[in-house]
Amino acid sequence: MPNPVRRPSISPRFSRSVLRRLAGCALALALTLLLQQSAHAQGGVVTGRVIDAEVATPMPGVTVELITGAGRRIQSTTTDENGDFRLEGVPEGSYSLILSAFGYETRRLDGIKVEDETVTVGGVEIMSRAFRLNPVVVTASREEERAFDAPAAVYAVEAEQIEERPATTAIEYVRDVPAVDVIQSGLGRSSVALRGFNSTWNSFLLVLTDYRRAAIPAQSLNAYNLISATDEDIERVEVVLGPGSAVYGPNTANGVLHFITRSPLDHQGTTASIAGGSRSLFQTTLRHAGLINPNIGYKISAFYFQGDEWQYVDPIEQLNRDAAIAQGADPDTLLIGRRDFDTSRFSGDARFDFRLSERSNLILSGGYSRMRSSIEQITTNTAQAKDWGYSYLQGRFRINNFFAQAYLNWGSAGDTYLLRSGERLIDHSSVFVGQVRHATILGERQRFTYGADLIRTIPRTDGTINGRNEDDDNITELGGYLQSETKLTPTLDLVAALRMDYHSLMVDDLVLSPRVALVFEPAQGQNFRLTYNRSFFQPTALWLNVDVVSSPTLAGLP
Repeated sequence: MPNPVRRPSISPRFSRSVLRRLAGCALALALTLLLQQSAHAQGGVVTGRVIDAEVATPMPGVTVELITGAGRRIQSTTTDENGDFRLEGVPEGSYSLILSAFGYETRRLDGIKVEDETVTVGGVEIMSRAFRLNPVVVTASREEERAFDAPAAVYAVEAEQIEERPATTAIEYVRDVPAVDVIQSGLGRSSVALRGFNSTWNSFLLVLTDYRRAAIPAQSLNAYNLISATDEDIERVEVVLGPGSAVYGPNTANGVLHFITRSPLDHQGTTASIAGGSRSLFQTTLRHAGLINPNIGYKISAFYFQGDEWQYVDPIEQLNRDAAIAQGADPDTLLIGRRDFDTSRFSGDARFDFRLSERSNLILSGGYSRMRSSIEQITTNTAQAKDWGYSYLQGRFRINNFFAQAYLNWGSAGDTYLLRSGERLIDHSSVFVGQVRHATILGERQRFTYGADLIRTIPRTDGTINGRNEDDDNITELGGYLQSETKLTPTLDLVAALRMDYHSLMVDDLVLSPRVALVFEPAQGQNFRLTYNRSFFQPTALWLNVDVVSSPTLAGLP
C-alpha cells in the first residue's frame, strides 16, 4: 500500500510564541500612533485661507509651507476646494509661511508665533504675474478698469514695494516711476512733477488721498509732508501721466497722483515701525485695525518724525536782519532770519468702514497733521513753519455703480512767519468738496460714466496773505463730465470724454475739456494708446488774491 502523505504539524508552543510577538507589534504600533496623535493634539495649529487678489475668490491647490528662520521646513500642505489650509501639531516657536502656486507670485508671511493654540492668519491674497503687469486701477477714469484699458498711461506702486522702501514722506514711493521727477528740498520735504518742469510748489499736479484732494486749502499747494497716510497703511499709489481735466477739472495738466489706503475690513492687525539715521533722524509709525463685527471695521494710524535740517543762511535774510537791528529792533525777539533747524512733525488718522451689502459700503474718516517746526519754501518767500496744522473729515458712499462723497479740508498756520520780513502768516482757510458719479453699462460693449463736482474755497488769512482782497476772495467751482467707453472689437477700445467747468471769479464762459483715446491690445501684456487731450489751468485762490510783501528793503537793496 502506498505511504500516506504526512501533513506538517504546528506545535502549540510555537503557535503561542508567534501570536505573542504579533500582539506585541500591534500594541507597539498602536502606542506609536497614540503618541503621534497626542503630539499633534499638544502642538499648535496654523489655519488660513488663500485668495486670488485679482478676483477675490478662494484658491484651491496652493502649496503652503511652514519654515523656520533657517529655512527648514516644518510642515506643508495644500489648500482645499475652499482655499482653506490647516497645519496641526506645530511645535512652539516663530515661523514663516510660504504660499506658492503656478503662475502666481510667491507670498511670504513672517513672524507667525505658534503656541499650544490655534493661530489664524485670515485671508491671504496672492497675485498672478499677469495681474501685476496689468493691475486694476481707479484713477484714470475714476472707475475700476485694467491699466492697459485706461485712456492714459497708469502706473501702480503696490504695498509690497512700499514696504521695501522706508521713506520720510509718501512721495518717495513714486521716485522710480517713469516720467516722475522727485526733488528732495529738505530732510523730510520733497517736490514732484509729472511730465514737466519741477518747482518748489507744483500746482499742475492733482494729488489725491482716498479720492480726496490733499492740497493745502486756499493755497492749493501740495505739501507732501502733511499727508497723513503711513507706510503700513498705504495699499498702493497710482500715477496717471498726462492731462486729466476731462474727468477731474482744472489744474491737472500734468497728471494725477493718488494714494490709496487699506480697508480695515480686509487688513486687520497691528503693525509698528521705528527708523533712524544720520542728522539725528528718528521716525516711528503705527497702524492698528480690527473688526467690530464682520461688516464693520475700524483703523487708527499715527506717524512721528524729527531730525536736524540742513543748515543754510539766506544772505537777504541776514542783510534784512542786520538792517532791522541797526534800526533798533530787539535781536532776541526779531523774527527776520530766525531759522529753526530742528524739524519735527506728527500725524494721525481714524477710519470706520461699513459693509452695507455685497455691493454697497459707507466709509467715514478723519485725520490731523501738524508741522511743529519746518522750513518751507512758498511761492513768495521762505517761511518758518511753527505748529502748522492740517485736518480733514470725509464721508464716502457707494452702491452698485453709484458713488458719492463729501469732505472738508481746513488748516491753521499756527505761529508761522516769513523769514525775509518776519511777518506772521495767518491761515485758517478751508475747502469743501462734494462729488457724485454714476456709471451705466449697455450690453458688453458700451459704458457711460458721468458725474459732477462742487468745490467751495474759503480763504481766511486776516489780511496777512490776501491783504486788500480778504473780503472778496471766496471761490465756487462747478463741473460736470461725461465719458463713453466703447469696445469696437475684442482688442480695440474707443474712449471719449467731455467736461465743462465754471469758476465764480473768472469772467470767461464755461471751459470745455475734451478727451479722445484709442486703446489697442493685440495680446496679453501689450497695448498701444493714441490719445488727444486738452487741459487747462485756472488760477488758484492764492494766485488770484495774494497780497503780501515778498521781501522788505530794510537793507537798502534795489
